[in-house]
Amino acid sequence: MAKAGQNHPRHDSDALIGVGVLPVQSCLTTFELWKTLLDTYEKKVAATKIYLIRRLYNMRMNESDSVQTHLNEYESLSSQISAQGTTIEDELRSILLMSRLPPSWETFVSTMCNRQLPL
Repeated sequence: MAKAGQNHPRHDSDALIGVGVLPVQSCLTTFELWKTLLDTYEKKVAATKIYLIRRLYNMRMNESDSVQTHLNEYESLSSQISAQGTTIEDELRSILLMSRLPPSWETFVSTMCNRQLPL
């Protein structure tokens, strides 16, 4: 049985291959390993943020859609964006939500926009 701190390069590399972490196989230092992992996976996080923000921004409620379903999807996307480390201020979230409502909601949107209180 291996003791903590012992180097077992063959076993370590086999383990890395087993989980699909091939880009790190040639790394000789922990710095190289860390940089390689960042370069490989950080792009995916940025792409995920862009994808989620685009979905939130392009989301529109149709006249026939359920308000509850629309709000649930909106909240789900907002939560996923927050989990990625991006904060969307409450006022901007409110503006985005109201700007994505169908025309039949125009009176509601106008009323909310004309309030003296923050959105």
